[in-house]
Amino acid sequence: MRFTPDSPNVGGTPSGVVRTKLLAPVPRSEQVPRPRLIEQLDAGSDRKLTLIGAPVGYGKTTLLTQWLRSQGPNLHFAWVSLDEQDNDPVRLWRHVIEALRQGTPEEALGADVLVGLGVLGANLIETALPMLINELTKLPHRVVLVLDDYHLIRQKACHETVAFFVEHLPETIHLVISTRSKPALGLGHLRARGEMNEIRIEQLAFSEKEAASLLKEESELNISRADLAALLERTEGWPAGIYLATLSMRGKDPHAFVESLRGSSHYIVDLLAEEVLPTFSEEQRDFLLRTSVLEKMSGSLCDEVVGMEGSGKLLRELGYSNLFVVPIDEEGGWYRYHQLFSDFLLYELKNILPKLEPILHGRASAWFEREGQLEEAVRHAIAAGEFERAGQLSRVIGTGTCSRARPRAWSGGSRRYPKG
Repeated sequence: MRFTPDSPNVGGTPSGVVRTKLLAPVPRSEQVPRPRLIEQLDAGSDRKLTLIGAPVGYGKTTLLTQWLRSQGPNLHFAWVSLDEQDNDPVRLWRHVIEALRQGTPEEALGADVLVGLGVLGANLIETALPMLINELTKLPHRVVLVLDDYHLIRQKACHETVAFFVEHLPETIHLVISTRSKPALGLGHLRARGEMNEIRIEQLAFSEKEAASLLKEESELNISRADLAALLERTEGWPAGIYLATLSMRGKDPHAFVESLRGSSHYIVDLLAEEVLPTFSEEQRDFLLRTSVLEKMSGSLCDEVVGMEGSGKLLRELGYSNLFVVPIDEEGGWYRYHQLFSDFLLYELKNILPKLEPILHGRASAWFEREGQLEEAVRHAIAAGEFERAGQLSRVIGTGTCSRARPRAWSGGSRRYPKG
């Protein structure tokens, strides 16, 4: 299929299919080129699957449109922009099949499968999907199938059908899944067999060169190398954060702005409040707000601060489902929030529950004292307004009488961390 927004439909559009969902967005001319990632996509296209996973604003869809355009008219591709309504397996596969039909010259592709999808009570894994896979093995060329915004798929039945499709994927199909959260598809075996190409936050984060290109393109700001490095550190290379910072920086002193940049900047607040916070349940949002006073988190520490049990399990779920929650040790015992996301959560806590913040700091201080981490206990005691207790703890530190070791995952003290 040629990379054009008006490619013709082949054989008519089945009932219930929204054609605009099958059109890849046309990349804007001012977007920052990402040749290093396009090379990675090229290199991994001979594998079964490419998984692009990162939170909102990391340029996943933009990267894919740049890659497709870079391939020229010889690339056959099928594109589906997923939405909440695709949590119906039949609707999901109708769109996938129609996208594949548009991406191939075989007019009859999937015709019988579409009929099978309409049979009430039919088991897709036993009937329709094996038929589709068998048909796809006969294609005379390879097709790249893109499922964009896969994080919107939450129904177990949909995950099961996609997992079956991935497991039996013919060599004629290269599947690309773009998502804000880790898909529940059991992809560990593909990773172990070297059949999956992964592009994650670490790769999608802007380099200094890419950030400088965006600043020059969008605002023509004269920013020093040191301030650019500080901006990258503060945003952790988050492309949307850098872009929003450039909007806020116009007409201001770049150095002063970068020094003051926080997750409470109104453009960043708007983005995170609209695109990220609503993806969590009420219980999760409450947990996020209450733990925003912490720089790093473990299950035991969060149990103490939040006043609940089971924080470790919740942290693992959040780390799995949302990539703004970052594991910082291989055992999965300690986590942190993306810096701007952490700032945003603390900003929300101060606005929604201002009287709760010192109480939470006091609980954190008590936990750190029990664990023998007195420097952190002092810091939280000061934040809680417990100055007399902070002084007592400081005197203990001065005498050197505390001998308990810190957990090895803990580095303490600073909000400047390596990327997780």
